[in-house]
Amino acid sequence: MGQAAGLEDMRRALEAATAQGLGREAAVLYHNLGVSLGRAEGPRAAWELAQQGIAFAQRHGIAEWEPLLEATAVEALADLGLIGQARALMTTALGHVAAEDWMGQVDLRSAEARILARLGE
Repeated sequence: MGQAAGLEDMRRALEAATAQGLGREAAVLYHNLGVSLGRAEGPRAAWELAQQGIAFAQRHGIAEWEPLLEATAVEALADLGLIGQARALMTTALGHVAAEDWMGQVDLRSAEARILARLGE
């Protein structure tokens, strides 16, 4: 709802989830907080949190959330003007997202469309 307190709530929830060993819930919070940070604090904050979330998901074997976190990172990189890096990450992410993972496919294809729009393609 546009209130900074909501970001703090999500940060506390992320800390609590990781402290309690709730891996999947933490991965979801990394994604949701990353998207919200992109809107509230800008793409650098979103990119940094997405990187942390990707590493967390990889360490904990939560593969289904990696593409969603990677899409957040791709969009943040594109918003930072780092189009080459964004395209490289997108290509990597599309290479390992499962065909039946419709959420991952949609998020990554959406990020791809944003990159192409930035390039005028």
